[in-house]
Amino acid sequence: MKKTIDLDLTTVDGNAFSLMGAFSAQAKCENWTREEIDTVLTEARRGDYNHLVATLSYHCEPSITHDDSDWDDWGDEDDWDDIDAGVYR
Repeated sequence: MKKTIDLDLTTVDGNAFSLMGAFSAQAKCENWTREEIDTVLTEARRGDYNHLVATLSYHCEPSITHDDSDWDDWGDEDDWDDIDAGVYR
């Protein structure tokens, strides 16, 4: 079954139970049946932690990705001036 939900697992606490809970809650919000959710979670629990993450990731396709490219410019003089001025407080 290749059905996906809109969930970015990198934004969830890495604890296995947190990952499964977040997956289950989002799948429910996206009208997955209990059987579909249980099928994925049962497969996820069949192996070790890496298998769990891989299984959940296979069924997650976030609509918004986090791009860290803006951090490349961090440290410019203007950024430090903003901190001194209290912009980031």
